[in-house]
Amino acid sequence: MRQHVEVRPMGEHEFAALVGEGDIATRHRVVVPGEVSDELRVQAARPELTEQQIVSESLAFLLEHEPPTALPHDIDLGELNRDDERFLPEVSTRLMR
Repeated sequence: MRQHVEVRPMGEHEFAALVGEGDIATRHRVVVPGEVSDELRVQAARPELTEQQIVSESLAFLLEHEPPTALPHDIDLGELNRDDERFLPEVSTRLMR
């Protein structure tokens, strides 16, 4: 089933995300450490990328591997980067498009 992702800024390096799939919607708080956004901009060779774009593609990456209901409420992209070696390469590839 197709998922809908809506990302809105909450504060510096912090975003609210609503992920909908059919009749189910989940809400998440996503934190983007500066070093992660800097690294993704370098790897994607796109210095103009916004953190909101980074969050959208990071959520798309996560949703490829698990349903929205399995995602934690609080998502720290720094922790995700440390815990999943696929994160940076796959998300930077997505951001190159």
